[in-house]
Amino acid sequence: MNLPETPAYKKYHLQVSNEINDNSHNIFIVPETTTKILPKAFRIQKVIWWLSVDNYIKFLKEYISLLDGDIIKKYPLPQFFWFSQLTNDITHFVQSEYARLFLLRNGINEDNIVFVEDYLSQEFIMNTVDKDNTPMENIVVYNSKKGIETTQKLMTARPDICWKPIQNMTPQEVHNLLRRAKVYIDFGNHPGKDQIPREAALSDCVVITGRRGAADNDIDINIPDKLKIMDNDIEKILTRIDEVLAEYDYAYRQRIKDVFPRFRQELIETFMRNEDDIPQWSAVVNDEAGTGIKMAKVLANTPSEFNVKFIVDDKLANPQNAVSDVIVRKERCYLPVGGGEDIEIITAADADFLYGEKRIMKFFALEKKDGWHEQLIAQLVHVPEQDILLV
Repeated sequence: MNLPETPAYKKYHLQVSNEINDNSHNIFIVPETTTKILPKAFRIQKVIWWLSVDNYIKFLKEYISLLDGDIIKKYPLPQFFWFSQLTNDITHFVQSEYARLFLLRNGINEDNIVFVEDYLSQEFIMNTVDKDNTPMENIVVYNSKKGIETTQKLMTARPDICWKPIQNMTPQEVHNLLRRAKVYIDFGNHPGKDQIPREAALSDCVVITGRRGAADNDIDINIPDKLKIMDNDIEKILTRIDEVLAEYDYAYRQRIKDVFPRFRQELIETFMRNEDDIPQWSAVVNDEAGTGIKMAKVLANTPSEFNVKFIVDDKLANPQNAVSDVIVRKERCYLPVGGGEDIEIITAADADFLYGEKRIMKFFALEKKDGWHEQLIAQLVHVPEQDILLV
């Protein structure tokens, strides 16, 4: 059965497969919650990426609850990773110091553990760096799904504070709220390096947490010790919030901003690759007359430091607008080029996003622009002029 591509991941424009190509040259990475898939492959390199220790423990508890005689007789028990010397062929990626310590405590050899941090969207980081002078307000933001018992006690004790929940919001709405607020609190269990505290820090919020999970060490959430408070100390939490609102000042962002290049380097070192082996992809910006398509065909067969991987055209990126030169596969549009890999046609918004992710390094564009061409260029808001090569 072919499963559809997750909509949130479409903008990455990666090739999607429902089959495991089980050979030793490939790498099979799964999160700790789906390790039941691992026994289906034998030769492929196996990696578990520990994103949430707490979710793994939750899964174990659910597994144990199934150990009922009647259920065992009717249904097979779920498979999952079990700490054992028989699993030494598995590499473990950890996204947090919390996960690394958990694996060491459970007998995983340190040589099998690799620190591979995840990172915030480069689009989010660039928008934060480029943000306007949004005035900061005396707002305390909280996650309605994390540590709500503590938060409710805080709100009951101090109804005079402006409390704002993150719930039923788009990513942009969350971003806008955090840009206005001075404080973000999180007294949840912190199963790994949670995303929202990092986004809050980059949005210039002071982050105040408890000491559960990943928040209990100085690596995963490296905020001043005075901003980590036991979640039952309501009075101390409120005192700290009052101090922040009265005298706003903050630092704790640089490590978060530096995560993407560190993430890239960690992967290069882990898989023993050379930086020079990583493809340098480029994109061609099309115009209304289709000159960009002609240019892409030429560049695709011309030796260059930057391989043409994409064509930027909002109209032709829609499968409903496919023309005779364009083929459609899995709801994506491609331009076939003889002797080379088909070039995918993508929107300007996705091209701008992929530039931030360092999937596209350069853009080829016509020196003589028409209105359509200028409109596409204008949407490449995070691409500096030096990375748009005029032809």
